[in-house]
Amino acid sequence: MDASTIAVSLMGINMTRLRIVLLFTALLTQFTQTSQAQTDSWGGTQSTEENSELHSSTNPRSLFTSYNITNVKIRTHDQLQLDARLYEPKLSYFPGTRPAIVFTNSWTLNEYEYELQARKFAAKGYIVLAYSTRGFGGSQGTVTVAGPKDVKDFTTVLDWLETNTRVDNKRIGMAGVSYGGGLALLASALEPRVRVVAAMSGWGNLAESLYRNETIQKTWLDILVGSGTLTGNLDPDIFSQIKDMEARKDPEATRAWALLRSPETYVDRINAKGVPVFLQNSYLDALFPPLQIRPFYEKLSGPKRMMMDEGIHASSAIPGILGLPSPVWSEVHDWMDHFLVDSKVNVRTGISFQDGWGTDYYTDYPELSSNNLELRAVNNTTNDPKEGNRRVITFRGNTDSGATTGIPILSDTIDSYTNLEVKKIIANIDKRYAAVFQSKRLSRDLHVQGSSRVHFTLMPHDTPVTLVVYLYDENTLGIGSLASFSVTSFHEPSLVPTDVSLDLNITSFKVEKAHRLTVAIDTLDSLYSPATREPYELSIAADSAMMLELPMPE
Repeated sequence: MDASTIAVSLMGINMTRLRIVLLFTALLTQFTQTSQAQTDSWGGTQSTEENSELHSSTNPRSLFTSYNITNVKIRTHDQLQLDARLYEPKLSYFPGTRPAIVFTNSWTLNEYEYELQARKFAAKGYIVLAYSTRGFGGSQGTVTVAGPKDVKDFTTVLDWLETNTRVDNKRIGMAGVSYGGGLALLASALEPRVRVVAAMSGWGNLAESLYRNETIQKTWLDILVGSGTLTGNLDPDIFSQIKDMEARKDPEATRAWALLRSPETYVDRINAKGVPVFLQNSYLDALFPPLQIRPFYEKLSGPKRMMMDEGIHASSAIPGILGLPSPVWSEVHDWMDHFLVDSKVNVRTGISFQDGWGTDYYTDYPELSSNNLELRAVNNTTNDPKEGNRRVITFRGNTDSGATTGIPILSDTIDSYTNLEVKKIIANIDKRYAAVFQSKRLSRDLHVQGSSRVHFTLMPHDTPVTLVVYLYDENTLGIGSLASFSVTSFHEPSLVPTDVSLDLNITSFKVEKAHRLTVAIDTLDSLYSPATREPYELSIAADSAMMLELPMPE
């Protein structure tokens, strides 16, 4: 461990996670309380608590606006109540039936989350209903993570909207951030009246998000459970699922639980309806990175947009939620306006990569280049007599090598807002606990946009193995800037070599001439739970070069 890396010792990982959970939860809770206090001071109204009829007492502030705001309670199929907030255009300003936007809350937040964006839509003549999903805010019930009851609530909410407002049921859109984004995508598949959708920092495949390549996203699970326990009412099934996942009690059942809650599972229904889908995800989002939603996006056959940027989880949406200028919210408004109100409103489709050099637009994801880079082993190698004397790198597992993704959330936040990547003196990666491969110095600049892919061979092993792969842009001084990473785990012993092809996180970065690309492979990172806690030894083949494929647009 050296001064070039802000690392976490194994003994300190759990305490670090605990501090992050508490800080993250405190910030979310404070944000919710501040939002609700501010909107209450603007003059909210209350509905009856015993049924779903709209009781509208006049908001004093609404005398000077083109819409009324009413707090309502919506009764569910199982006789619970959901808290919601209705923003309804005044008949004198916007006669006739109106298009509608339904907002679903982010994890731990409530119906006040989208207050400023809801007002902007209402001022344009949209009926807006923002509701707090069951188990969060003042809504009754338990949080089931987009379970069947949440799906039934989609229908209940839209039934209420049709009964109590002037909504045009052929012009309804749904939108949300994070948890709300995933729910909105599910609603676009499972509720026939949802005609257009926008999801910011949402998920396409929940199994790959929480259990990526057979590896538990431990830090984010801690954050979600910790914050959800403090601010919501989590269903006991969530704790059972996590316990079973950690124990690998029934991996297929765990995956089935997650796939039931994954929009990708229902993509054929979205395509059959022709729903226009707007997506936004950030490179540094360790919870719902762009890579996990890419297959969902590529399977969509209707109008679609994938917007990617340098932020962390939900960071691109937050400025707009706070009323500040926001490129993503500007596009969301245009997306809804185009498909619900006026097709003459211009919208972008396709994919965009935003980075420190600007924004590039493509019809599809850039293809991997046919000019693969060869990376040679830096470690000392030995012959493996059991495998025909193949040259291998042998190192010890479950010990920190110094290669790291940084301090969870904090490092990514610093990178997102200051452009200071996680850095490492490559020579200081402890090769007793990692395999390191390097390319030659580059003869030209490279601009990489998309998901890079590494190919290597894991030699036979008699224990579970977790492999964390880090891709560095190494400068002429030997200092590497973390460009991308990924993880995979093998839970069963293998008597034969395993060829591994691993897609790294989608990103956008430039590598200058005379730099080189370095790949480090170790077995521990604070983001993930290792496949085993026991020490072990493993080997990576080194008798041929590691192959690195890069997506480089022409």
